[in-house]
Parts: sequence; C-alpha cells; structure tokens
Amino acid sequence: MSVQPKTARIDLRVTENEKAILEQVCETQKISLSNYIMSIVMKQAELDIEANKRILLNEEEGKRFLDLLSNPPEPTQALKDLFKNDKDSVDF
Repeated sequence: MSVQPKTARIDLRVTENEKAILEQVCETQKISLSNYIMSIVMKQAELDIEANKRILLNEEEGKRFLDLLSNPPEPTQALKDLFKNDKDSVDF
C-alpha cells in the first residue's frame, strides 16, 4: 500500500488550556499532535458515516415496515409498466 503525501491543511483554533491537555496526552502516548487528532477524528468520522447509512424507525414505523414486507401492496399500473419496459429506455 502506497502512502499518500499529506498536502491538505486544516486549521483549528483552541484555547491555551485545550492545547496543553492535548500536548500532555500526546507526550504520554509518544505521538504527534496531528497524528493524535487525526486518529480520533477519523474514527469518529467513520462512525458518523455509518450511522448516516442506517434508517432509524420508531416502534410504530418499524411495525408498519415489517407489515409491508410481510404483506406487500398490489403493484400499481405505473410499476407494472415500468417493469415491462426495457430498463435502458426508462425515463425518470
């Protein structure tokens, strides 16, 4: 796996106290401030991306969804027509 050069920058303003706390943890872990911040931020970004891919339903919505899966409605004429057409010629 090739390492991509880091050419983009992100500027971050913090208080002196916040910076001191971050530097303290970096010193104990023997890593740079940039590496520490990026490791935390990237883990959270991945979690946030995954969370946004999920559909969250309340109890009523969940029951309705399961009911529709178990008892799907009859297809409409528009849906039947859509599946009759060649998939390359369908206009949306």
